Amino acid sequence: MAKLNSSTVKWLTCFLIPLTIFCIPLSEVYTPHLRLFFSITIFAILLVGFELLPLLVASIFIPTAYLLSGLVDSTVAFSVFTGDTVWMILGLLILAEVLDKIGLLERISLFCISKCGGSYTGVIYGILFTGFVLNIATFGNAYIIMVMVSYGVVKTLDLPIGKESALIGFAGFMGGMSWSCTFYDAVRNSLVETNIRTIMPDFTIQWYDMAVYNGLLGLFLLVLVAFLIKLFPCEHEVLKRGKEYFTNRYKDLGAMSKDQRIVSVVVSLMMIYLFTSSLTGLKPAYAFMTLPYLLFLPGINVANEGTVKKVNFSMILFVAGCLTIGNVGNALGISKLITTTVTPMLAGHHHVVALGALNIVGVIANLFMTPYALAAALSAPFAQIAMELGMNPLSGVMPLILAGDQVIFPHESAPSVFLYSVGIIKMKDFIVIGTIKTVATFLFLLIGLYPFWKFTGLL
Repeated sequence: MAKLNSSTVKWLTCFLIPLTIFCIPLSEVYTPHLRLFFSITIFAILLVGFELLPLLVASIFIPTAYLLSGLVDSTVAFSVFTGDTVWMILGLLILAEVLDKIGLLERISLFCISKCGGSYTGVIYGILFTGFVLNIATFGNAYIIMVMVSYGVVKTLDLPIGKESALIGFAGFMGGMSWSCTFYDAVRNSLVETNIRTIMPDFTIQWYDMAVYNGLLGLFLLVLVAFLIKLFPCEHEVLKRGKEYFTNRYKDLGAMSKDQRIVSVVVSLMMIYLFTSSLTGLKPAYAFMTLPYLLFLPGINVANEGTVKKVNFSMILFVAGCLTIGNVGNALGISKLITTTVTPMLAGHHHVVALGALNIVGVIANLFMTPYALAAALSAPFAQIAMELGMNPLSGVMPLILAGDQVIFPHESAPSVFLYSVGIIKMKDFIVIGTIKTVATFLFLLIGLYPFWKFTGLL
């Protein structure tokens, strides 16, 4: 009897798991539409995860399947193209291509690497601490910048796409996303506060609450990164040459060229825009939807048609497919299914059990919803569950906030999509590191944050 090859096993898995989900009995909340949604979505996630089809084909399949199956109409299936995220990603990739072409990415990266000691460990921690500072400066909107920093380091070092590039990339992801769970994220806090007020009208979140209650997560991140560095040690020769090598490389670049000075002005304008976006009320995405295109104008001519041709449009459609999953899930009422199922199960359980269960539910829900969608749809139900168990309503939302950062697949959040879209991390490496971080965060919630929250008065 012939043995099944790896590709055959993967294809069988892609069909068998969704088929199993399709066989789950229906109920008042687990409707035929939700059953079909879960089956299609899991099939698509497995297609991408196993890399069985070209990314472009798998990405087009997602909205097309939702539309042709009758789950939603075209206004929902393709609604991401009327939003700003897809167009922000396009601007980001164009900017990245320009920065690489004119050598400014190398200049910035060499400066940062030399200041971080020129070592593998120094680079990773340097990226992490840069994210810490920028998250404070941008009120939780540093994730785009941090992906660019990681991309620049990998390109400058000319690293092959492997373990080192994956961990450097994930350091950028944690620097941009994980710190926002530890400190202030203006958008998320507003969503949480607004939704909890529907059940508790006088509820408020102070800007410093996350730092007080989740500050311990900062120490956790430092320890987690140390563990990941041990797990994925440096094997590339360039990362073993030391600070002097990178300092000399930076000096050898000489003075900035005219194109580099022009792009530096545009990048500076973007940074100013991002730093002030929470004050002006303008979306951070608008900077990437407008400013990169100034580089095509006559008299500037830093970017041209060749720049556009080098953009990976498969990644653009992948971003669109990822966001479509969340949009369709929201439209079909996935939050009602979650809350109706979870609330009775947690009645009478110990607080630590409830916190763990809420986090697991949040992690699963994040497979089908974005972190901000989680905050918007599930903050009030999770707060209600906490109140029924005699807990502070905010303590019920904290595991949900953590779940938005416990990303296993790239499609689960905008920062992780950005990271995967720039092409410095393989899917399997993303899943491995993401799974380790997700499990470690869950365990730290139970053995670290739970007693800390009792000590600080949250519980």
